[in-house]
Amino acid sequence: MPFQKDNIHRNFSSVVKAYEKARHQYPNEIIEWCKSVIKIDHPLVLDVDCGTGISTRQLADTGFEVVGPDPSREMIAKAAEVKNPLCKYVVASAELIPFPNHTTSKWYNQYR
Repeated sequence: MPFQKDNIHRNFSSVVKAYEKARHQYPNEIIEWCKSVIKIDHPLVLDVDCGTGISTRQLADTGFEVVGPDPSREMIAKAAEVKNPLCKYVVASAELIPFPNHTTSKWYNQYR
């Protein structure tokens, strides 16, 4: 069966409440690691596939300006319910993030 990106977006959109309930926050070690490797003043952090914005808010709580793109409108709507001036959310897939190349300087993938 071929990869069906639209089905994945649809599935995540249908589980917003369950996702929010199951994922309270990310381990502090991840946030601390981000702080340790970002060595510039006033960094812009992209939290790609931010979901309901949990990690976006955690990163913003450290003082980073964070943009959280996610392909699910429902996930972004849930994320935007918690107001934080350092967080901005956009509906966008990882492949079509609305930023020019070389906007950010670090990349992290927890699975690698």
